[in-house]
Amino acid sequence: MSSDVLYQRLGNGLQLLVKQRSHLPLLSIAIGARGGALLEPRDQAGITAMMARTSIKGTERRTAAQIADEAERMGGSISPYGGSDLLDWEISVPSRHFDKAFDLLADVAFNGQFPEPELEVERKLTIAGLQHTRDDMYRYPLQLCMQAAFAGHPYGYSLDDLERSVSQLQSEQLRAWQTERMTADPWVVIVGDINAATASRAVEKLDGVGAANGTRSGEQPL
Repeated sequence: MSSDVLYQRLGNGLQLLVKQRSHLPLLSIAIGARGGALLEPRDQAGITAMMARTSIKGTERRTAAQIADEAERMGGSISPYGGSDLLDWEISVPSRHFDKAFDLLADVAFNGQFPEPELEVERKLTIAGLQHTRDDMYRYPLQLCMQAAFAGHPYGYSLDDLERSVSQLQSEQLRAWQTERMTADPWVVIVGDINAATASRAVEKLDGVGAANGTRSGEQPL
């Protein structure tokens, strides 16, 4: 990895990676953690993607409309992602908005409330997407191949497994999953027009978000 990427494990448990690129007044921020579908039990198949998408529908501090409005005012939008091995939230904005953008992204990544009406919308969309996969002459055979290749493994969960789980997931399960995943060993990646010291000060203000027990380490080039 490039030596101009700086790494710190902060006192609050977050791992921070910063790559300064000052040729444009822009930056991108990602907050995430290892483990998406890979860690899901069969009776909660699909919970990572559902949790990520529904997290932007409201937090303890902001409604869905406020989240969208704040992001748009900064010229960005939050992109949640829950994949096979990764869970994260991303935003790209002009660098002058770093503090506000990081505060907004962290609120969504750690404090989702998953209101039932919004969860129901996501549930219907997800189930409709599963049905579309069944009708797709490329994606459905690929799904069947994954089931055969990874039988008994989360990568091999069937569409029926996913539909059964998604149909039953409740808000409290999404909140518990977000807490479990985002307190295990979370990280922040920042690329753009910002120096590591400024990024570190902002990220270390977050309280109780990580599981690290050691003391803060210094900056380390990777």
